[in-house]
This record gives sequence, structure tokens and C-alpha cells, in this order.
Amino acid sequence: MSNIKEQRPHSERDEDDLDKAVEDTFPASDPPATGGVTRIESDDEKKEKKER
Repeated sequence: MSNIKEQRPHSERDEDDLDKAVEDTFPASDPPATGGVTRIESDDEKKEKKER
């Protein structure tokens, strides 16, 4: 039998370091949130809204 020590390069990494590395990769391709209206109103709906 040889006296070679088993190598585990990632065993010393802290879980917080791993979480930070994952967080740094997001959002990978998500567009920025711009907010605003997501519904298109007709002219009639706009008039009704103003009358209220």
C-alpha cells in the first residue's frame, strides 16, 4: 500500500464562499426589471378611468 494522501481540492471551501460564487453568476442573462404598465388599455378604458 502506498502512503498517498487522497486529494479533495474543494473540501476546504466554505459553504458561504460557494453561495457567494453562485450569487455572483446571477442574473446570467435576465434583463433588468424596468417596471411600468404591463396591460394595454383601449381609448375607451382610458376615458372611463378618467371619469371615475
